[in-house]
Amino acid sequence: YLLAALAAYLLLFKLSLTSLVAASGAATLGLGYLFKNLIQDMVYSLQIQSDGLVAVNDWILLTTNGLPTTYQIIDIDKRMVTLQQADGYRELIRNSLFYDLRIVNLSRQDHGSKRQVKFLVSAEFSEMRVHDACTSALHFLINKYDYFDHKYECRVDSFAPARISYVVEYYSSPDKSPALTHDLVQSTILKFLRS
Repeated sequence: YLLAALAAYLLLFKLSLTSLVAASGAATLGLGYLFKNLIQDMVYSLQIQSDGLVAVNDWILLTTNGLPTTYQIIDIDKRMVTLQQADGYRELIRNSLFYDLRIVNLSRQDHGSKRQVKFLVSAEFSEMRVHDACTSALHFLINKYDYFDHKYECRVDSFAPARISYVVEYYSSPDKSPALTHDLVQSTILKFLRS
């Protein structure tokens, strides 16, 4: 309609075809600039989906400001990616910004989400006893809950006066909140240490 109106205007006022081409070029350039972000987000939406980087219901690990956070992809539309944390908190990120982020797709990993728990133990407990308690606790959790993976590690992290800090690295399904799995790991290790 815009071009027809411009043509009628040019014929009515006897202006040249060059003016029509220049005016339509200027209008196209102006509209392109006006909708630049929308067009860019639509192109990135196609790239995200066609490259197979992520899909709806995938779990991803996104690190922002040095803090890793686990999200589930809820929706990918023409402008935004909708993310949701395990606790229900939702975030919207423009496709062009999401595409440039460094993410790890946890749903496409063999082990699930890598997690870590640190705890202090009195130095009166031998390293062997703590290691055995960690191993027994993680075997128990793996057998009881299907969201724990068989890959884990327990090791000494640091020494403090009369205390030793241990770290346990384990893998669990990304759809379970880290708070839940950390609590299960710590409380189960404590039960095995006390027994």
